[in-house]
Amino acid sequence: MRFGVVELNRGAGAAGDVDGAVPAEIHLLPPGPAVVGRDGRGWTLDEAKVTAAFRRDVPIDWNHATETSGMFGGDAPAAGWITELFEVGADEARAPGTWAKVEWTARGRASVASREYRYLSPAFAVEDGAIRELVSVGLTNRPNLTLTALNRAQSEPLEDPVNEEQRVALCQALGLGKDATADQALERARTLGVEHASATGRVTELNSRLETMVPRTELELALNRARTAETELNARREQDAAERVRALIAQGKSEGKITPASEAHYQELCASESGAAWLEKLLPTMPVVLAPGQTQTNGAQPPTAGGSGLTPEETALCHQLDITPEQFRAQRAEEV
Repeated sequence: MRFGVVELNRGAGAAGDVDGAVPAEIHLLPPGPAVVGRDGRGWTLDEAKVTAAFRRDVPIDWNHATETSGMFGGDAPAAGWITELFEVGADEARAPGTWAKVEWTARGRASVASREYRYLSPAFAVEDGAIRELVSVGLTNRPNLTLTALNRAQSEPLEDPVNEEQRVALCQALGLGKDATADQALERARTLGVEHASATGRVTELNSRLETMVPRTELELALNRARTAETELNARREQDAAERVRALIAQGKSEGKITPASEAHYQELCASESGAAWLEKLLPTMPVVLAPGQTQTNGAQPPTAGGSGLTPEETALCHQLDITPEQFRAQRAEEV
């Protein structure tokens, strides 16, 4: 990330060097292809590419808070919002270069109108020395260039935007003591960067070897076959378990231990993966509640057991499940 500075209340595009003037359009960068500051720093600029890469609502803050304290969770209020970038040619009345339309906040407008801040410093993404994208803009009073588009002087020290708590947290994150200096933190960060690059290189090398040892297409085919086989196996297991439950229920009905009226209830009880094993263990201990050839009621109303309001079959089921008739009736009511 690099910083550039642009004058607000003086020069083309501003309303003149007059108190209370707040421009709706601001000059952010001079025309390319070269942008050079007083301190000797320089970048290349393709205005069309920067304009094309623009994303709406880029913030204007104070002293680059978005790129400094805001990166550590500190306050970074907006003085305004850039809504559009456009190019001005050399044949127009105002200074050529990259311009922006601005929607100021109340605080931002006041800062500019009162001339507390008179310059803009755009923060832009740089790749191989070329300005690629505008990411934020800071109100500042440190102009660097004599042109309309200015850069903050690199030789001028910046105020440390990191408070003590943030500094200690940063040192701990880098694996340093809380009293580590800025130089030590920088050196540690560089070391970690080198280690990261080395690890990334090793991963890339291993991936390349994997491509050689096992062609990616064949590996994906093998993985797909394994996934398909696993899906089919699980489906087969579910089918086998369902068939086993049906066979056990049929056995219980033939032995007079399960009535047709309770068949659905047993199907539900055995819906889990271990249901068949549970029923297989329970079935030998269940009493006979319906003799072979006998219907459930023999044409009469189902008898109740001991005034509980349950049939003998249901009472037997309560014994097997170790629940009271009241609990059985409550569960049955919920299911209805």
